[in-house]
Amino acid sequence: MPTAAAMLPRVLVVARWYPSHDQPGRGSFVADLVATLVARGASVMVASFEATHVRGVAETRPDRGTRAAAAIGTAIDGPAARGGLNRPHSWGVAGVPVARLPVFLDGDRRRPDDVAAAHAAALIPFGLALARAWPFDVIHAHTGLVDGTAALRLAQAVGRPLLVTEHSSTAAGELGDPEAAALYRLLLGEAAAIGSTLGVSPDTIDVLPNAIPIEGFPLGSDRDRDPDALLFVGSRKASKGIERLLRAVAMARAERPQLRLRLIGPPGTGEEEAAWGALIAELGLTGAVRVEPAAQRVEVAAAMRRAGLFVHPSPRETFGMVVAEALASGLPVVTTPSGGGDEIVGADGRYGEVADGLEPEALAAAILRTHGRSRRPEDALPRRAYVEARYAAPAVGERTVGIYEELIAAAGVAGGAPPGDHGETGPAIA
Repeated sequence: MPTAAAMLPRVLVVARWYPSHDQPGRGSFVADLVATLVARGASVMVASFEATHVRGVAETRPDRGTRAAAAIGTAIDGPAARGGLNRPHSWGVAGVPVARLPVFLDGDRRRPDDVAAAHAAALIPFGLALARAWPFDVIHAHTGLVDGTAALRLAQAVGRPLLVTEHSSTAAGELGDPEAAALYRLLLGEAAAIGSTLGVSPDTIDVLPNAIPIEGFPLGSDRDRDPDALLFVGSRKASKGIERLLRAVAMARAERPQLRLRLIGPPGTGEEEAAWGALIAELGLTGAVRVEPAAQRVEVAAAMRRAGLFVHPSPRETFGMVVAEALASGLPVVTTPSGGGDEIVGADGRYGEVADGLEPEALAAAILRTHGRSRRPEDALPRRAYVEARYAAPAVGERTVGIYEELIAAAGVAGGAPPGDHGETGPAIA
């Protein structure tokens, strides 16, 4: 591994899910990795997207996204190098340059090919200019559609290796579209495919966890916990399993009426919020459920130190950061078999409980089992140690830089080489 900052690669991060002035919590997991890389001494720039859905793009100004991105690129490539980049201090990672690239999408056309092409049209002119002013060594895209597919075209244009990390919990559904599946196949080469949906060996894809800023989630004291307080942190969208959670809590309260639930996170749609309110009343949970807006990370960490049990009801997740954050706080976790939280918790019950299924009854039974266990203050220490070893930012950062170096070495890319000096390079998927 490198020992000096000068030896670390220059990284262009491509992520439409990245914090912005109007959505400071969006893509916080990407910002966490960026912060980790910067802390290690790496140089990082971020290319994100501002997508606008309009009508008549193809007929009126098909090049408007390309022209706008090229204008940003001109500022970067000119005397005031990188002057076209934002350097936010109140969102994302303070001081890390970010380009918000405009993408114009025809409101009547949602084909994956069209969406990917529109993002590539914004990214490529910017990336070409950036490669001249700041020759990056590797591109790291977050999500395959559309960040990865757009970044692949840039990687081929500049001869740089590409790493794609998939975060989208809806990717499996998206790959049911043959056009989307064909785009995704390009990320592994013409003859390759991704995941069981496309028939590829699991060995083809590595698992790279999100970087948990563990220092922001200190271990809670047992005396400060309320054993009857259940906590959920996350969006209240229906896809996150909110109905399942409310019904499970009502079932658990039939046996232990002292249980209470606190929900912290951004609201769902107006229709969803109305449905949750009606369901809370219908289940007799009025007064037993607190619904709160999204909170800053420090406030979430404080809530995790006070709760007695963290409940994660989502039917599918690619990771489940809040599960790892809760464990780092010493908080026991109950989760559903979602493909994310259950992998973090593990099946042996040492760090939490995985429900036997997605039914509310199964989640209620898991809550009751965990709530009924005797607890010792020392039980929290192994939970934190486990997260620290596997998911803490330093460990994930070291592994990520190692992947970058392997890709750069395999591609034969020398740091600082201008675009076009190397042949096309294939991406890696994590």
